[in-house]
Amino acid sequence: MICIFLIFYVSKCQVTETVWERANLEIIAKQQNYKAEITATELDDFIRLWPQYKQLKLNSGLVVSYQVEKPSDLLDWKSKVWFVYHRWDADRFFYVQQRIAALLYTLSTRRNAEALLRQLKERKKSSIVKQMIEVQEQRRKSGDGYQSELDLIAARESVLKELFK
Repeated sequence: MICIFLIFYVSKCQVTETVWERANLEIIAKQQNYKAEITATELDDFIRLWPQYKQLKLNSGLVVSYQVEKPSDLLDWKSKVWFVYHRWDADRFFYVQQRIAALLYTLSTRRNAEALLRQLKERKKSSIVKQMIEVQEQRRKSGDGYQSELDLIAARESVLKELFK
């Protein structure tokens, strides 16, 4: 009787492990290039899940996204299960989090540069003002290489700022 139970238990564990591996492989395949551009669907999904993730305190206060190692290597099993359940690769999730923060900063830098440029252009054209204008022109151009992501972030900026408070 005990042998039958052990055989059943072992086979059940193997099936569960296979399902887990398959789900994990699907997620990895879907988000294989985890540093790819953020999509609108992905951003909306992140906005929906980020408060949940923070509320569950799965990473025990560890700021995973700023570690040198891959974030997925630092997570406990509960966190890994949460990511699989929500069909996210942990490394991609934290990349998106960092990317959003960087893009919000870039938007702020651009806006500040534009406001300062307007003020500087109204002033007398001394050599110092001209140099300041050149610097602000460069700041205003920050993020030109990823305009589509900036547009996504700008469209959801107030929601994102609220998320990261």
